[in-house]
Amino acid sequence: MTLTPCYCINLRNAAAAVSDMYDSYLKPFGLTVRQYSLLTCLGQIGEASTTYLADYVSLDRTSVVRLIKPLLERGLIEDLAESGKRDRRLHLSEKGIDLLEQAKPEYKKAHHEIENKLGKGNLTSIMNMLEVL
Repeated sequence: MTLTPCYCINLRNAAAAVSDMYDSYLKPFGLTVRQYSLLTCLGQIGEASTTYLADYVSLDRTSVVRLIKPLLERGLIEDLAESGKRDRRLHLSEKGIDLLEQAKPEYKKAHHEIENKLGKGNLTSIMNMLEVL
């Protein structure tokens, strides 16, 4: 990655490189890292409206709607809302739980690859710096 004088561009490029790395590990499961994270968070919450889930993962509602659409279609997430209700009651399905368990070792491999490339000490420093933002 070639660095520029612009902090924003460098941070965006770094985020894209990290996402690409995770995505390559999760590709065999038909997931992106954003979808994997969303499924993981939904599993932690238990049940959530789209708005609550968006707030929980710090994304705008439109992005979450776009992310959950293919997950609903694949049966990884269930909508428990009554028919005709506008807001959803999203819940991780058994199929979603199973897929997360299958994908978890590959997610961890991507995690370890980043640790190996950057070093745990550097990652701790980076995480501390990001917390300030």
